[in-house]
Amino acid sequence: MLVIVGLLLAGLLLPLGAQIEQQNMNETQRRLEMAREAIIGFAIANRRLPCPATATGLGVEAIATAFAPGGGTCSLPWTGYVPAVTLGLLPVDSNKLYVDAWGNPIRYAVTNFNIAFTVSGAAGTMPFTSTDGIRAVYTASSLTTLDPDLRVCETATGIAGGLCGTGQALINNAVAVVFSTGKNSPTGGTGSDEAANLNADRVFVSHSPTPTAGNEFDDVLLWLSPYLLYSRMITGGALP
Repeated sequence: MLVIVGLLLAGLLLPLGAQIEQQNMNETQRRLEMAREAIIGFAIANRRLPCPATATGLGVEAIATAFAPGGGTCSLPWTGYVPAVTLGLLPVDSNKLYVDAWGNPIRYAVTNFNIAFTVSGAAGTMPFTSTDGIRAVYTASSLTTLDPDLRVCETATGIAGGLCGTGQALINNAVAVVFSTGKNSPTGGTGSDEAANLNADRVFVSHSPTPTAGNEFDDVLLWLSPYLLYSRMITGGALP
């Protein structure tokens, strides 16, 4: 009798566990979308993208070299976190870092494409994270001169020289990427696909969750297209 009851309980618990995991995935996806919207809102209000926060920066964007009108060169363009305090996002952990549904800090990367430009007599080289840098390049040339270089691949296989393997690119010109390291964050990242999201380069990996032993993948990733950014900035009056 106890064996039968145990089997029945196991049959009930497994679907419940799966439901909880799906809820966590959905909530994490929602938080990533909120982060992307906040980044776009910041860009409209400040006419630049925010820099990522450091692990110990208490949720404030980290700028290595300031640009006189605002922003500048980011301290950790590819390996930082969503600057929750700068963007006014909740929930956060004890370090003021924006977290996913599993309580893990959400990562944020921004392009560090560089080109010389001038705003009100101040010379800069990082248009996407410097106030009016995008507008200055647009005015001097065109938006096509801007070449954001964050890449998202379907797999880490074949990644070389900052490029995806043949036919593996999901986007080659993202201006920003936000992602969760998933439920396995405390133990994950050992497989090549998850490791590609945590190394210090501009190439990231996104695909459906897989339980493959040795290359488990449960990261959840969103990116920001430059065309969506430009469209929203134009609509909001931040461009041209």
